[in-house]
Amino acid sequence: MPGPLARTALVALVACLAAPLAAGAAPERAGLRLQVEVVGLPGDVGARVIVTGPRDVRTTLTASATLEVLAPGAYTIAASPVRLEGVFVDSLYEPERGSLRAVVAPGKPATVTVRYRLRGGSGLLWMAAANDKAVVGFTSSELGAGGKAAGRKVSDGGRTTRGLAFDANGDLWISGDCSGTLSRLPAAQLAASGARQAAVVLKPAGPGRCLDGLAIGRDGRLWAADRASGQLLGFSPAQLARSGAVAPEVVIQSPDPKRPKLRNPCGLAFDARQNLWVSNTDGGDSVVMYAPAQLAASGSPEPTVVLTSSGNRTLSSPRGLAFDASGNLWVANRYGPIARFTPEQLKRSGSPEPAAALAVAGIARQTELVGLAFDEDGNLWVSNRVNPARLAMFRAAEVARTGAAPAAFVDGTFAAPGHLALSLPPRALPVAPAEDADADEARAGAGGPADAPR
Repeated sequence: MPGPLARTALVALVACLAAPLAAGAAPERAGLRLQVEVVGLPGDVGARVIVTGPRDVRTTLTASATLEVLAPGAYTIAASPVRLEGVFVDSLYEPERGSLRAVVAPGKPATVTVRYRLRGGSGLLWMAAANDKAVVGFTSSELGAGGKAAGRKVSDGGRTTRGLAFDANGDLWISGDCSGTLSRLPAAQLAASGARQAAVVLKPAGPGRCLDGLAIGRDGRLWAADRASGQLLGFSPAQLARSGAVAPEVVIQSPDPKRPKLRNPCGLAFDARQNLWVSNTDGGDSVVMYAPAQLAASGSPEPTVVLTSSGNRTLSSPRGLAFDASGNLWVANRYGPIARFTPEQLKRSGSPEPAAALAVAGIARQTELVGLAFDEDGNLWVSNRVNPARLAMFRAAEVARTGAAPAAFVDGTFAAPGHLALSLPPRALPVAPAEDADADEARAGAGGPADAPR
């Protein structure tokens, strides 16, 4: 057994050996920092950024942060769009890059910048202005103030504008009426007023096309109502990718040309079940519905539902169509009031009496109502083509009451207003597409819970 001196020497030796081990035990973690900078969002809006990396690291950030990471290695920083709640219409901020990568090493902290930018065209209510050969967007402040509003006017290469539909990327599709064209303006081109050249211009095959209302289904297929031929034209996402002459992927027409169920089709709208509703104007005087299975391939199917007028011009040259949050269908009549039909009335063919009818007091001639759209707050907007050319708004609290009067009007330097569209479908509407959980919006002042930075 060693004596006291030997034992002392042994303890000293162990201490000497342990010292470097202790110094190196924290090393891999020394200086393991990841700095995430978030820029481009309004100050009171929370981001949606998820950081993942070695050892199953997963941290959610709503603002800039410094992370003390657990291990060296590669980290992925994934940013999702942020939807900002507004008055009347919402805005969308998108990351310039959805995914970034950073490598963290001992003593070499990494910094990554997540840049957001406002999606062009979001935060506005858009209207076709046919005689201006342009589309006009109105901000929340312009809609709220009423009266004269300049709007954001964007022209489409000198083509007439008729129907409008936004795709999932925020790009705007425009029908060119009897020019027979379909054109796409990227979201970035809607960020300011001015003349633009469409990124894609399609010329559907067939003689004398007069393309009116547009609608895009959840499958990405674009539908156009052709008044001239009495047909519905469907175009696949692949067909929408490049300019040129194109044969529609799907063509729907009436089974009996002598008694057409599609006569001057004008307005289009999908309901929550992806049934396509069509208004027949200028002598058609009806609204018809085609189920998804009927739209899968070209043919001449009988509409699943046919609604005709109950009298009092309840369906008199109907044009614009819009669904509200309860699934009611609203119809703008050229020669009559705005009519509301309940989900129960939409289940079968017939001539039902509208559940409500709205007359647009304050417009000299109620003979040119065209576009309809519900905003984020449930208010109903309608465009009147002439005498005067203007937008009218019915407040959500009053819209279901027969006889309700418009609460506001918007006038401006636009001519022959037509169909209406919002870049972001209002969340309350049954037709709004489901969104991925990682794309949840950050409401002003509430970024949502976040994992604690490590």
